[in-house]
Amino acid sequence: MQRLLPVSPGDPHLLEARAEALYRGGVRQLLVREPTLDGRRLVALLNRLSQRFELIVHARNRHGEEIAQLAGHGLHLPGVADVAAVRERFQGLLGYSAHSDDDVLYAQAAGADYVTLSPIYRPTSKPEDDRTPLGPELAMAVQRNVRVKVFALGGVDPDRFGELRHGGVFGCAVLGGLFMVPDAEAAARAFLSTEVARQMDLLGG
Repeated sequence: MQRLLPVSPGDPHLLEARAEALYRGGVRQLLVREPTLDGRRLVALLNRLSQRFELIVHARNRHGEEIAQLAGHGLHLPGVADVAAVRERFQGLLGYSAHSDDDVLYAQAAGADYVTLSPIYRPTSKPEDDRTPLGPELAMAVQRNVRVKVFALGGVDPDRFGELRHGGVFGCAVLGGLFMVPDAEAAARAFLSTEVARQMDLLGG
């Protein structure tokens, strides 16, 4: 999986408008959560996006699991899902929305391949969200103690992405920092250049 996981904005028109810019910026994977679309329009959207990206379909989409299964896309489950039951019938890439360290442990034991852990910082896409941010230290500590890939979600910008990756977190899932900015291509490049710089540091470059 790519270390930067864009989460679609809940607006299919905005998603498609920004998709090409994100691709030019180096993004190759998308988590698609567009629950306003019916099954037919969702399939059409996914078919267009799949020409550029590896896709993960959120189960909150109408018929999300069935579509992911039939099309060979990944599947992302909400926090209320029975991960083990889905794992028995779904063999592809499987993710889960976690909101605590216990959630991450549950998802790992149930067979998830990755989790999004949120909110790490105050989400830029949800200014009304009054949940207390978990903080980067928790994300780093959780990743040190699990095998499952942890994607920090909520309020992540390129600098915070670098901090989290330096601390060992597998990756970051981003909505506002990629879809609610004037230049999505430049934003994607800023995130990914941070990752390139980290890899160069590890290699002694």
